Amino acid sequence: MSTLALGMLGPVLAPTTADAAAYTVWSCRAADGTPIGTDAWRASGTAGVRSDDCATGGALRATLGQGDTGDGEISGWQFTPPRGVTIERYRLWRAAVVPGTSTAFAAGVAAATGLGGATFGDGCLLSDGAVACGDGSLTDPADPGNDTGDQTGSFPGLTIAARCVAACAATADPAASVALYRSAVDLTDDAAPVVGPAVGTLFDPGALPGRRSLFATVADEGGGVARTELLIDGAVVQSAATGGSCVEPYATMVPCANRTDRGFVVDTSGLAAGAHSAVIRAVDAAGNVTDGPATPFVVAPPVVLPPPPPPFVPTLRLMELDLPDEVSTPRKGWDLGTARWSDGSPAAGAPLDVYAAPVGGGADELEWLKRITVDADGTFTIPKSSFSRSLRIQPADATNLAAPVDVRVVAPLKVRMRKPKRAVRNGTTTTLRGTIRGAGDAVDGMTVLVQAVVDGRWSTVDTVEASDSGAVSWKYRFRRTVRAAQYRFRLVVPSVRNLPWERTASPRQVVRVVPGGASRR
Repeated sequence: MSTLALGMLGPVLAPTTADAAAYTVWSCRAADGTPIGTDAWRASGTAGVRSDDCATGGALRATLGQGDTGDGEISGWQFTPPRGVTIERYRLWRAAVVPGTSTAFAAGVAAATGLGGATFGDGCLLSDGAVACGDGSLTDPADPGNDTGDQTGSFPGLTIAARCVAACAATADPAASVALYRSAVDLTDDAAPVVGPAVGTLFDPGALPGRRSLFATVADEGGGVARTELLIDGAVVQSAATGGSCVEPYATMVPCANRTDRGFVVDTSGLAAGAHSAVIRAVDAAGNVTDGPATPFVVAPPVVLPPPPPPFVPTLRLMELDLPDEVSTPRKGWDLGTARWSDGSPAAGAPLDVYAAPVGGGADELEWLKRITVDADGTFTIPKSSFSRSLRIQPADATNLAAPVDVRVVAPLKVRMRKPKRAVRNGTTTTLRGTIRGAGDAVDGMTVLVQAVVDGRWSTVDTVEASDSGAVSWKYRFRRTVRAAQYRFRLVVPSVRNLPWERTASPRQVVRVVPGGASRR
């Protein structure tokens, strides 16, 4: 159940009313074989080359070169489901090949998340440097060996990658390769949608004549809300599809909106006089169904009164909000958004609420930030920021209906490292400290690689996590330095799915180490 809904739908929510269901996400090629873009698979890795030309009929590819022989070096793609969703079945059309001249490389598919710890379940599990190994064809998408067939179970994610296991050597370039031509992944959605209480003029006290309105906020944490229905006395009388990318076959992991405010208009003149009930039902992308609370209303018998009452004019107003998906900070101009009514006129003076969350965070991390007002020309200014964060903007007035819009504010990632001021004596423990700036609250727990120059190239010697303030600390004891020496270190933040920064390294620092009995000056 979406915790965003708990914070924004009001104090009374409808319970979950359906068992877990599933929906299918297609990548690179659709169910009918038509080339499509790739949204669900994200590039990641510490070395090698990755490319994506699925939209033009190609494939997702990842390779390690002849020189990518560091222990644990990896290049690949990850399929990581959203919160509350797991993989129950997958079928891949892929190739994973290591040439016969490569030693200790692997290439294939792992039913797991995270490239660093992936264990391949098929493909080339470990090359021997004598015979080529792997499955499928790197040049022919129609090769029967590319098809893994249906793989069922419960998987937290998928990885397809090429990897150096340990002590790798290669004379061929590339040394290991994978290609993904097509994938069909069934995602189990464990949570039914959430439906807030129905409100509107349909439930005003007294007998009701004519056209009356009602609406409710609906949300879903998994694949999103596919459609919303209105039931009168247990029968579906209206249905509204979410639209946009929310059309099967799905090509994204979250194809439908996670939250929407849905309104309906009921003409009570078509109902019999007496007591009735209205229910708003939400159906998510997987087919999970939740009925909101049944709300009673009464229709009076028709009465002829001269003159006839004026027609009812709904008080709800539809607003359209527009924002770029991402902006960089700092920037000179900051009037980024527009708000217009459904007739195209500026929504001048309309109040908007702004919520904030860490970059890459879930909807449950959104917190109210401030209220802003639309200018006379329909533009509005989002809050300025010196650090990265995600913002969500939506109408503050419940009578103004609009789909919330999100914008990601991205600041440059800066990584710094401080070395000891004096030479370090062999046999003692020293601490390398660093800082990460620009990531905002997303820095908490961020993985940082500690690298040193080993045999003439940078190698990862350890990993640490940044604190919530961006501080990094790594302790090390030098044991084998028998004469004065200099060691080069740096801190590296690797690229991570759902975060906007490329791999970022600090400037290198040289640490001087002297033997145990030598002067430290």
